[in-house]
Amino acid sequence: MTQRLGSRLAGGLLTVLVLAGCGSNGTPDSPDRAGGATPDRTAACVTAQVRQDAELMADVDLDGDGTPESVLRGTGSDACGVVLFADLADRAGGTTTVAARVELDQGIRLTATDVSVVDLPGRTGQLLLVKPPHTRGGFQARLFGYADGQLDELTAEGRPVFGFIATDVQSSPTAVECVGDGFAVTEARAHEPIGVVPAWDIYRTTYSVDGNTVTRGSTNEVADNILVKELERQYGQLTSYDFFQGCLAGQ
Repeated sequence: MTQRLGSRLAGGLLTVLVLAGCGSNGTPDSPDRAGGATPDRTAACVTAQVRQDAELMADVDLDGDGTPESVLRGTGSDACGVVLFADLADRAGGTTTVAARVELDQGIRLTATDVSVVDLPGRTGQLLLVKPPHTRGGFQARLFGYADGQLDELTAEGRPVFGFIATDVQSSPTAVECVGDGFAVTEARAHEPIGVVPAWDIYRTTYSVDGNTVTRGSTNEVADNILVKELERQYGQLTSYDFFQGCLAGQ
């Protein structure tokens, strides 16, 4: 296993695939729970049929009130596609449906085994970490949370926070940990100039989180010219692609 991993780490370039989201249409009839915030228009995709066929992904305390909501995955029309949705108690004593669209490549099916719940320090409400495996080998981790009346994907400058990580060729060894008011991403990048023996440089970037908005902080180099065997020995969390270990719910 170590030999195979070393071969992948020493091979070609990382391929980055950004999964783009689709737009919204329609307006739900349910009242807006946040009071004054923009209604969650994607909830219109949650029809009676979608709700009937939906599958439970996880129980997540989206609004931070101490009571978890059931987050389900449904599939609607071509316009709506795959949605994650939940029912939250509203101020009128009823429930408001909130939903987020998840654009997946053809052949990828999101299941409960592909999701985890994250307790992010300083943030009201838990997050849903989604990591469906790609058919070509690899994954793109994505975060979803509830804020300002919306269940939506957390983004940085309007884009998904994490890029695609290939595991069938050379990957970008990456780990994510919770820190302060957000998280830090540590990744290995191919050392330049390329020498006789492949090596890696280690960089760490911090991100702060406010609601569903992620702001990139500083990036610092923490190690230089690390050989493959040393990378596996000293930075096993990177080659194992540990995402939010230590702040996953239940840990």
